[in-house]
Amino acid sequence: MTVSKFSNRVITCPTIFAAKGGIVGTGGGGCASPEGAPDEDATRPAVVIMRHRGEMYTIPYHAGETLLETARRGDVPLAFNCERGECGTCMVTILAGAVKMLANQVLSEDDIRSGLALGCQSVPITKIIDIEIL
Repeated sequence: MTVSKFSNRVITCPTIFAAKGGIVGTGGGGCASPEGAPDEDATRPAVVIMRHRGEMYTIPYHAGETLLETARRGDVPLAFNCERGECGTCMVTILAGAVKMLANQVLSEDDIRSGLALGCQSVPITKIIDIEIL
């Protein structure tokens, strides 16, 4: 569990579930998952699709990597700073699929519900993952 800087409340829903056109909901950490949402043992993606400034990158995924680690391997320009989930420099929007954030001291619950995630702390947990780099 982590504490949001914005609300000083414990965020107990670090998994982000997205669907085409927006966020479906959050789950994990004892929270109720949306209907049909994947669990921790869901199939991992073969590739990660990353979009940035009109370019689309398709990078092979290595199990256990964060989105930032995958971006680095694929030479995708994903900015970062602290790599601890404390600064928000590596923020991304989840367009499709789901990730589990390992730590988060930046995003509020509303940010997470809107599809935002921290690239340095987000590990894909679905077969498909598509993100927009902010």
